Amino acid sequence: MVSVIRYATRNDIPALIALARQEHAQSTWAQALPFDARAVEATALQFIEQPGRTVLMTDGGYLAGLVQPLGFTAATAAMEWAWFAVDGSGLALAARFETWGRRMGAALVVLHNYSSDARLARVLADRRHYQRAGDAWTRDIRS
Repeated sequence: MVSVIRYATRNDIPALIALARQEHAQSTWAQALPFDARAVEATALQFIEQPGRTVLMTDGGYLAGLVQPLGFTAATAAMEWAWFAVDGSGLALAARFETWGRRMGAALVVLHNYSSDARLARVLADRRHYQRAGDAWTRDIRS
């Protein structure tokens, strides 16, 4: 059973930090970049307090996102910025994010799959009718 989805508040920041620490440990970013709880706190505050941004939470998951212009059209997109769940709430968070995006006037929703989990891609395509929009590529440029 998925726990209740709610909008995060400042009081949720310790839980967001704990979840972000878990996400980082399981991510491809863990090898190249250290976890920084202060950065998570600062980012969470921006998404909680600034207009056009949101953090949706359950007891074991979150989805942070924002509405932004696409640049080549007047339409906007609800862009997921961070999405992680350990309690089975991932798709429910995505559905609630779609609702939030629609209310914010977005024309489409963009979700990312940085875990390269093929199961998630299939579920998004089959159950939620998402279409693949490309790949993400990274390069370490620090040295």
